[in-house]
Amino acid sequence: MSDDELWVTFGDLDTDAKTWGSAAERAAAIRGALAGVDLPNDAFSMWGYGLAVGYRSIRTHLLTNLGTGNEQYLGLQRVLTAAGMTYHEAEEAAETRFTDLAKQIEE
Repeated sequence: MSDDELWVTFGDLDTDAKTWGSAAERAAAIRGALAGVDLPNDAFSMWGYGLAVGYRSIRTHLLTNLGTGNEQYLGLQRVLTAAGMTYHEAEEAAETRFTDLAKQIEE
């Protein structure tokens, strides 16, 4: 694997982390918008209590899933960012060791 290929891999991890971070932001924004949406009880008077309960159940389910999704997306972002940092730090440490070894050989 060439140095260029390795840096592309690091870049891919960073890009993926940002993608998941953006997904988390979108899920949070949708959840925030949905949290402010509800229908008054009298909107259901024609169809009855059962429809109101069903509507609110679905709304609650969506809010819960969007919140969970947001947490999971942020978790993925953190894991990918940490993995990228770990690989980068390991690469820098290896480069330093090889440079030091090359200096010792030249001496």
